[in-house]
Amino acid sequence: MHDNNERLDPAYLQHVRSTTRIIKKPIAGIVSGYHKLPYVLIAPDSKNDRWSVEIRGKIHVSPKLVITPNPDHPTFAELFGTEMLNAQLSTRMFSFLYTNRYNNLKIENEDFHIEKSEENQETKTAQAMEELMRQESINTAVISCPDVNYYPVSLERYIQEILEREFNV
Repeated sequence: MHDNNERLDPAYLQHVRSTTRIIKKPIAGIVSGYHKLPYVLIAPDSKNDRWSVEIRGKIHVSPKLVITPNPDHPTFAELFGTEMLNAQLSTRMFSFLYTNRYNNLKIENEDFHIEKSEENQETKTAQAMEELMRQESINTAVISCPDVNYYPVSLERYIQEILEREFNV
């Protein structure tokens, strides 16, 4: 885990991105050019790695209208708040750090919920998978994140992967 007072290390961000595992992907995400991507992200708790943190939400990705007074992408803090978020990462723009192919997209987050658990990451992941199977959910992703303080990087990777699959970019 990284200290919030450290400078952002691009190599560490790449490590978080590359070690993120997308355990379950939605079958389809497109509805008339818009994506609604529900997710369950599970990471080890930053204070006790035998425990876990579960983050649930829905990301909406839509074509971005460039005729806006502020065309900039939102920051990680604007999308996800600051609870659990690395302080240095919170001010970065959520605009796909590793590519510039997605400049005309608008990203929104809703139904955002963070829950700490005394169960480890593997157990919590298995429970989430079982719950989604019981609900016969085909549109909710399950994501394993290596560092909860950098979970937006894992979400960013997930969104990029879905967009590449759907749009073949």
